[in-house]
Amino acid sequence: MDAIHKLADFVADTVFDDLPASTLDAAAAAGKLLGLSTDEIVQALCFAASDATGLQSSFGTIAKSIQVARGATKGLTAALLAQKGLHGDPIMVNGPLGFST
Repeated sequence: MDAIHKLADFVADTVFDDLPASTLDAAAAAGKLLGLSTDEIVQALCFAASDATGLQSSFGTIAKSIQVARGATKGLTAALLAQKGLHGDPIMVNGPLGFST
């Protein structure tokens, strides 16, 4: 469990975002429910962290390929949501705390 706590501490100290926390929490909970070993849960947390935050430490691993594929899936989902008339505030893209800052 030490590796899990270290990863959780790293995320808590370096990321201010609900997505990484909820993704890591869900991976840990799902791992427990599936009866994964500690090593398997650590691997699940690695994939969850990579997917939620785009960690550069995933370069050279299968997690990076999955990260890119998930990015494409998320982009398609975003376009489909917009097509259906759902709205977000444009400040998320170009505001002072938005993506472009």
